[in-house]
Amino acid sequence: MRTFLLGEFYSMWRNPDIEIMEDRRIDGVRYSNIFEMRSYKCRFLLDRMVNIADKYEMVRYEDLKNEPQQFLEYIESKYKLRRRNDDFIINSSRIESVTDINEYGQASYRTSAIQLRENYDVKGDVMDIIMSHIDKDTENRMSYLL
Repeated sequence: MRTFLLGEFYSMWRNPDIEIMEDRRIDGVRYSNIFEMRSYKCRFLLDRMVNIADKYEMVRYEDLKNEPQQFLEYIESKYKLRRRNDDFIINSSRIESVTDINEYGQASYRTSAIQLRENYDVKGDVMDIIMSHIDKDTENRMSYLL
């Protein structure tokens, strides 16, 4: 785990001899470790993306996972959008989507399970490594208050 967290960070294609060059820093240099990569990419999203994209929203995974319906309602309200026929009903464990509407206006739904990541309980030495290397200022700007 220590090597993964603190070792030079780069991406490889399935063939281990071919590096994905697009995953390097913009100056072409590999990231010194996963913490540098996270900080670099988060700062890009916070500082540059807002000037590049016309309609851009920074969304935390946890917010989308825990309150998907609230997020959709926020996007609808902010951008004055509306879902057709309320054709998506979302809760934390499934998505129901309209597959058909019969002649009486009754909807048929297809239900899909949402696959959620399991939480990993980080303790001891691993937590010490994370807390000593993470960019706390950027994490706080991302609303991960440390």
